[in-house]
Amino acid sequence: MEKFRKSDQFYIDQYDRHTIEELKELELQIEKVYKKINTKKNSEHDFDYFKLQMQYQDTAVHFARQREKLIQSRIYEDEKKDRLIQSVPIPKNVRCNTCLELMRFDMFDFVENDSEIIFVFSCNHKHLPKKAVYADGREFYVAKHLCSYCGGKLNSTKKETNGKLTLIDTCEQCNQVETIEINRSGKKILPINEDERKKYCTDFIGSNTFYEDLEAITNLSISLDQDSEIDVSQLKQLNIAQVEKILSEELEKAKFTKIQFEKPQVGRYLTVEFSAQDLSDRNETNSVNKLVQIIQKVLFSTNWRLDVNSVSCKLGFLSAHIKGYSEKEDLLKILK
Repeated sequence: MEKFRKSDQFYIDQYDRHTIEELKELELQIEKVYKKINTKKNSEHDFDYFKLQMQYQDTAVHFARQREKLIQSRIYEDEKKDRLIQSVPIPKNVRCNTCLELMRFDMFDFVENDSEIIFVFSCNHKHLPKKAVYADGREFYVAKHLCSYCGGKLNSTKKETNGKLTLIDTCEQCNQVETIEINRSGKKILPINEDERKKYCTDFIGSNTFYEDLEAITNLSISLDQDSEIDVSQLKQLNIAQVEKILSEELEKAKFTKIQFEKPQVGRYLTVEFSAQDLSDRNETNSVNKLVQIIQKVLFSTNWRLDVNSVSCKLGFLSAHIKGYSEKEDLLKILK
């Protein structure tokens, strides 16, 4: 008899597949809004774009934090089902209410939050309905499905077209109609692309939500305001060679290549233009988002900042400016 408990990888893939689907759906929404922004300057869609970006980050972080816990929870639930099946024998002498003949065992099911097992039987003469019984032989009855609006009795019908099952419940008392559609066409489950698993799942492990980053910055500002003398050494003060090295390493991990830094423009601060090429199949929106995400994370605790407005992407070629600060006044502004 096949067990409910599958391999560990089955549960990992199941969770990651759902995560990838959810984040891809958000990416599509972000891309649509991004296109609207590009067609209209000072567009009212700017706020929608920012809100979706924030939602994407928070959703990805939430899935990453819950990943191990929920995977282990699903493993435990299936192991508990297997233990229940092994500990309780299949009831005997279960008879059809129509012909009174012995019925054939079909399957196990679980009730009370999967804490109790029931056994489903079918009539050999195909009489309906099937019968479900507890381990002690008591018959299990499904609670009546009542109208969610008035509690009245429902008349249920169903129809199936093109692999889609439609369940229609009509209330005899208030005539309210509730419809549920179930896709029964059977979507083929494909193996997970490991690059996608990294992008949507594992890369967010240990990351913060938008508001957590915002809170950290706020708390830092409060603590700095309370000090009579602000210690700018809290920032890692990197020279240009160091910042080029660390940025190149992190961008290459995300499949950006041919990273080149131009000659710096020297003024009150250093302005450095750089370019990179995207080796992945990301579209322009996702490519820009990934680049900005990586650079801002790398530079957050340093004396360098990305000029977000300078970021551009065309056919996989990206360019942007970063600025390096050394004057104490500028470093204080970064900290605040």
